[in-house]
Amino acid sequence: MSPSFDRARYLFVLNLKLDSPADALPYLDYAIQNDSSGVNLGSIRQFAREMVQLQRMAEKDSANNPF
Repeated sequence: MSPSFDRARYLFVLNLKLDSPADALPYLDYAIQNDSSGVNLGSIRQFAREMVQLQRMAEKDSANNPF
């Protein structure tokens, strides 16, 4: 396959919709590096990273929950 901004955008949006922000990050990084349209994706990347951290925290909390 030939990588492109449009494919990366499609894949990071799909992963975010599937609640898989960790899987979206590589595509976001590619899209940011190869964006010729001037779209600011930095804030989306930051939110995705925060979502990953929150998911990890939630997993740890639920592992300690006896219920």
